[in-house]
Amino acid sequence: MLNKIRNHKKIFAIVILILIVVAIGFLILKSNLEDDYNEESEAKKQNYEIDIEKKFVDATKEYYCPDGFTLSGTTCNSVIETVAVKTYDCDEGVPIVTTGECSTYVDEYVNPIWYCSGTIPSMSESQISSYCTEKGYSRNLLGCPLGYSPDYQKNKCWKLAEKRVPAKVNYLCPDDYKVVGDKCKKTTSVTASYRLKCPNGYKLVGLRCREN
Repeated sequence: MLNKIRNHKKIFAIVILILIVVAIGFLILKSNLEDDYNEESEAKKQNYEIDIEKKFVDATKEYYCPDGFTLSGTTCNSVIETVAVKTYDCDEGVPIVTTGECSTYVDEYVNPIWYCSGTIPSMSESQISSYCTEKGYSRNLLGCPLGYSPDYQKNKCWKLAEKRVPAKVNYLCPDDYKVVGDKCKKTTSVTASYRLKCPNGYKLVGLRCREN
């Protein structure tokens, strides 16, 4: 009787051991199957995401400006132009005349008339020459035309003569304008607006373009 009980215990232990081995094998098989499934699912997910990504491209920005502005890069510029006020200037102390000229004075020299004793200013050059030669007088008396004075150092006749020279031209503009030639120009700049644009065959979805 005791031997039978011992045999039953051995059989029971062997059965339990077999069940444990089978259970462990099942768990290992299940784990492998789950890993294969997860890897396959991840691969399918990645392929799907790649396929979806291929259908999208980045949208491009198309910049535009309000009416009256010109686009320059990402900036809109508007130029206002008016005629500048024209003025004339002369050097300090020099008067200006109405024709846009400056009135100044310069030394003016002319050759003198040489007289001899007994000649008078009303005589012509040929009369003076004939008279002086006939009398044998030296022509050493310096005479000057009307309005001139003798300059004995230079043996010339001198006078202070008016000379008109072009005045300096200036152009005046309001404070917020710049002088450009004879014009006044003011530039106003604002940041350009933009719209998102997609290539042909795509439509805008959010901030990206999706293939139709």
